[in-house]
Amino acid sequence: MSKNPLFSCAVVPPSVESGDQATLKYFDQFIRPRIEGRLRTLEHFSPVAKDTVGTKYRFRAECPRDADLFLRAISRFIEPSWTMTPLTYYPDVVVSFEVSKEISPRDLLWIAFCISDGHVLVQTLEKNCDYTGKRDYDRELDIHDPETMPSAAVLAEMRKGLAWYVKSLKFLLADAKEFAANLQAIAS
Repeated sequence: MSKNPLFSCAVVPPSVESGDQATLKYFDQFIRPRIEGRLRTLEHFSPVAKDTVGTKYRFRAECPRDADLFLRAISRFIEPSWTMTPLTYYPDVVVSFEVSKEISPRDLLWIAFCISDGHVLVQTLEKNCDYTGKRDYDRELDIHDPETMPSAAVLAEMRKGLAWYVKSLKFLLADAKEFAANLQAIAS
């Protein structure tokens, strides 16, 4: 069992070491899959950003809002020609994008994990060549662990992209209010 702080939940409690069957069962059913999921995630999503320019990714999101938040957060790292395609029978969307500035796969996943209720995006984010659309329910990443966090430079670029998005949404809101007032005046 690893004593690495990344896997602090993997430290075996004394009751497990003494062979308490209920605790062992709990550990095997709930804790071990999370540890294994985290290990697979860390192996699959490299922390290295070198040579990532030109890499194409795809993911599914539960709704356009989740996809939009993610794309705006990484907007300074991707080509503006991303695509979002709605699925026929679900509110889900499938999104494709291409990296235009070096960012690690792990940074992309970390950003996805930060989106509230963005679990479908997290579970399906893959390089285009590996994308199946199937969800990896065991994908785990501790966004509070300094070892998995993006660099200060990546976070700064992400904040710049989101600041621009917030500013544009404020303009959209002001325009929508003006439009609604104009419609109300015409209808009166």
